Amino acid sequence: MKDAREWLTNLKLRASYGNLGNQSALNDYYPWMNNYDLSAKYPFGGSLQPGYYQKNYKIATISWEKARTWGVGFDATLLDKVTVAFDYYDRKTTGIIMDAGSPNSV
Repeated sequence: MKDAREWLTNLKLRASYGNLGNQSALNDYYPWMNNYDLSAKYPFGGSLQPGYYQKNYKIATISWEKARTWGVGFDATLLDKVTVAFDYYDRKTTGIIMDAGSPNSV
């Protein structure tokens, strides 16, 4: 690095890492419980009769949505005139949770 003093006047190295969990992706406090709608009406015997249907299908093994992020970078100044910056960032999300409604029955 002694030889670099003449042309490299500044060097900064950066690195970051993190894990993030998202428990409220569905705005549902009970994402593993099935929901039923009790206001359904079905034709039976010449008139509409009260009934119910399953509104959402849930998964008993559901877990949080998880995101792993990391990044590296550097800033350098060359010959006291040229500034160079480099950044690399990566994010991987697993267990993505999204709302998918079930079709109504006729």
